[in-house]
Amino acid sequence: MDSLAGMLWRLGGRERGAVALEFVLILPVFLLIMFGALYFAFAFNTQRSLVFVAQSGADAALRVDRSQFDLTGEAGRSAYLDRMRTQACDVMQPLLVRQSRTVVGSLEGIECPGSEGLNSISIEQADEGAPVILIAIQVEPAWRPPLVSRFVTTISGSASVPF
Repeated sequence: MDSLAGMLWRLGGRERGAVALEFVLILPVFLLIMFGALYFAFAFNTQRSLVFVAQSGADAALRVDRSQFDLTGEAGRSAYLDRMRTQACDVMQPLLVRQSRTVVGSLEGIECPGSEGLNSISIEQADEGAPVILIAIQVEPAWRPPLVSRFVTTISGSASVPF
């Protein structure tokens, strides 16, 4: 009759490589989940920062004194909107420089306001005649993990200001 220790040793001897095999199978999945979570955290933080920058620009646009402009005519409304854009850009540009290298590198050399689309800052009137100005910042990150890039293609922040 074998002793209990001998039986356990024989059973354990057949499963010697099981732990290493489980480790090899689980490690890539674990790393994928970890890097995906880190990238989504980066994207969320960048998006919140861009919303803050857009809201700061919107607040600056609201501080423009309306009494200096004749808003009854088209020329006065256009001058007022241009002044709001200038004020918003003056506040937003220093805030954008303090963002991550990805955001600063993507928006480097972009006019404020620029054209709509990727890597842009747009400050436009909402609809014809509507008293709302929309500020939108859109960035395409320079680095994206291969599998996660399908879910997070661009990061944007926006704010709207009634005037």
